[in-house]
Amino acid sequence: YPDILIVILGTQLDGLGRKASFNRSAEE
Repeated sequence: YPDILIVILGTQLDGLGRKASFNRSAEE
């Protein structure tokens, strides 16, 4: 089960990273 938690955390971090990069490109 710990692996599932890691996958969930990784997905959330990936989503935040995409939002951050999207905001940066939008500002430009």
